[in-house]
Amino acid sequence: MASILAAKNKTPLSGSVLVPGDKSMSHRALMLASVAKGTSSIHGLLASDDVFATAQALKQVGVVFSFDRGSWIVTPPAYFESPDEMIDVGNSGTSARLLMGLLCGRGIDLRLTGDASLCRRPMRRAADPLRLMGAKIDLIDDKLPAQIHSVAELSAIDYAPPVASAQVKSALLLASLCAKGSTVIVEKTATRDHTEHMLRYMGARIVSEAIDTYARRITFDGYQQIIGSQLNIPGDPSSAAFLLAAAAMIPGSDVTLKNVMINPYRNGFIDCLKDMGADIAFESVATACGEDVANIRLRYAPLSAISVPAYRVPSMIDEVPIFAVLAATLHGQTRIPNLSELRFKESDRLQSMANGLSACGVAVDILGDDLLIKGVAYVPGGGVISASLDHRIAMSFAILGLAAQEPVFVSGAETISSSFPQFFTTMQRLGADLRLMSESEPIRTGRHAGQGADFADAFFRR
Repeated sequence: MASILAAKNKTPLSGSVLVPGDKSMSHRALMLASVAKGTSSIHGLLASDDVFATAQALKQVGVVFSFDRGSWIVTPPAYFESPDEMIDVGNSGTSARLLMGLLCGRGIDLRLTGDASLCRRPMRRAADPLRLMGAKIDLIDDKLPAQIHSVAELSAIDYAPPVASAQVKSALLLASLCAKGSTVIVEKTATRDHTEHMLRYMGARIVSEAIDTYARRITFDGYQQIIGSQLNIPGDPSSAAFLLAAAAMIPGSDVTLKNVMINPYRNGFIDCLKDMGADIAFESVATACGEDVANIRLRYAPLSAISVPAYRVPSMIDEVPIFAVLAATLHGQTRIPNLSELRFKESDRLQSMANGLSACGVAVDILGDDLLIKGVAYVPGGGVISASLDHRIAMSFAILGLAAQEPVFVSGAETISSSFPQFFTTMQRLGADLRLMSESEPIRTGRHAGQGADFADAFFRR
């Protein structure tokens, strides 16, 4: 077990850095490359535990990986193989739900599980619509482990997810690659559309049309063959949010984050920053894998508390923890509505954020599924926070320590490697005073960490 010491910064944050590759796109790139015609090359793949879990799962069913001059080379198998051993995706809910969709119609039998935390999270929301397509998926109390049985064929469905979920939508689209007919998915609230963009980029025909201001209808014909491609993964906006929030809290800061994806369904956090009065700009806008990317520059400016509009929450759901931390440092009341989805992440993030902020001297209330934060200009800090095996909780409270009056300690910080392995070194390059230490180590002798082992080398040595 490790702990973070996040000390109050004495100087502004400044500099220009790269953030790691987008996690959502990294998962999808590996999966789509594994069922494409021909070999694909993926550059900028996120080197994290969660992405490693997806790659290892695909390796178990016959996909061949190699590494060449900084890119992952993915060669699909002629036929997928039923693995002898259970596939373990660790703490990655994205791996679990999307692999169900990708593999349930591939004519193989497999068992799928995860760590203790993931096995407490709901899987029925993905399994049920896949079952409507003809997949045979057995769950234990609607949770992992899952047994996926070979079926002769899947069939297209019309489906309206009861809860906005990009993972459920993506699982259905991946299953539709080997389904008869045309699948129609109607989203009451549109979610991140990386799967649609990447399918088009790799040659698929997919129609996405607006129904009204928030709803979309996606139509996808089955049995399409996508083509192996050069896939360049841009920086992850969810990882960028931690750096932007830190700079927004520390007077005099001026940071530029290079080559970050700016998909409008992922920009809710940035839209909130603008509403609060942030001095933020997109520079050098370009495209990668069908996604808009830009350099994001943020210069410190005084911010005001806001109430987040309900329609914006799905586009910032992963950034709610760090947004709550930023709100805690602003005088006034911030309300974030409709956060029921946070109860089913790596931890109950809604309760974890309320507990952690309270431990640091911030008044918070949970009203139904809304989070109410009564911010103060000078957060007392001094709390000892349990990350509850949740990387975003760990990073959020590390950032709070940079602005609080007293250091903030976070236990379970090692889970940060699931999404942002270079978090410590990147923050340190910008001038932050963050230290990663073992719990038995005296605080005064904290050792800097964050690089970790070479991800690709570790994978290919297995």
